[in-house]
Amino acid sequence: MLLQFVERFRPSFFSRPEWWFNIGMFVIWVPFGNYFFFGPRYLSDIRVFIVGSLGGQTTYAISIICLTLLVRRIIALYPTFRQTSVRTLVMTIALASTCIVLSILFLWIFSLVPILEVTFSWEVVWPICLLDAVFAFLFGVGLNLTYAYQQWKAEKMEIESLKSKALEQQIDALKQKVRPHFLFNSLDSISALLYEDNALAEKLVDDLARVYRYMLQSSSQEQVLLTDELLFIASYANLLRVRFGQRVRIMLPDASLRSTAFISPLSLQILIDNALENNIMSVASPLVIGISLHDNQVTVQNSLQRKRVLLRQERHGLGNLIIRYKMLTSEPVAIEETEKLFKVTLPLLNTVALFQ
Repeated sequence: MLLQFVERFRPSFFSRPEWWFNIGMFVIWVPFGNYFFFGPRYLSDIRVFIVGSLGGQTTYAISIICLTLLVRRIIALYPTFRQTSVRTLVMTIALASTCIVLSILFLWIFSLVPILEVTFSWEVVWPICLLDAVFAFLFGVGLNLTYAYQQWKAEKMEIESLKSKALEQQIDALKQKVRPHFLFNSLDSISALLYEDNALAEKLVDDLARVYRYMLQSSSQEQVLLTDELLFIASYANLLRVRFGQRVRIMLPDASLRSTAFISPLSLQILIDNALENNIMSVASPLVIGISLHDNQVTVQNSLQRKRVLLRQERHGLGNLIIRYKMLTSEPVAIEETEKLFKVTLPLLNTVALFQ
């Protein structure tokens, strides 16, 4: 009942852990701090006790608000578990400096109140500064140990979640290794060309073999050479051009520009399929898909001709690709949409500068 009663008075400024920590510190710090400031008269003189208690509560409230804002700012600047050492050092120095400045300011204010008989001198100031430094060290270390444990626990849970999703994705990839609808459409196109253009039909058989060989070989790998991925996409694009004719245009970059870069396998195919699934295309208004390389990134963009009704949503497409890259690199997958373009930019993995 008492805890619920105290909780009802918690200001929205403080989180629940902050509120209860401040309550605990208030019970210990305010009486002890007041005695330290005002000496034995704090307990023997009722006037000093009343005025000192009111002053101590006011200065404690001001200090807590300032220190809370400071702690939040430092955590925002150094939020990760790997930054624990730097965050602890910065926080301890900042807290100690702020506490010392506030204590000196409050001591000076108290020295202006005659009834308190507080002396503003170095003999009084330096023990307070020492006490503030000890408090800041204990507070900074304790808070950061608690925060670091919470961050470690959260990161561990996130990693487990990503591993679970990655495993689900691998299982789905095994199911999708041979996609019947794509295979049948490709064979249909080749069959139609057998009597019209024998050479082209033979080339498409080679492209189809390359596509499925690459799918089978790369599905168990985390990274592949960008040059291999682009060679695969070139064969894949040839099949799409025959299937869709002039309704689709696919533009590819020079694969040799990033000969040492890596990419997650089948990433570009997923983005091309995403464009085909979600956009309408016609001879009069073809779907234009372009792949470009710049800095340490590869971008796939398409003209935006979104279908009004999506007959089938791709369950394991762009969303899983983002999850996959989150496990491979700290660089984010960037998605940009305008009225005319949809663009996805992937970071290249283990890249080197183009000109060294």
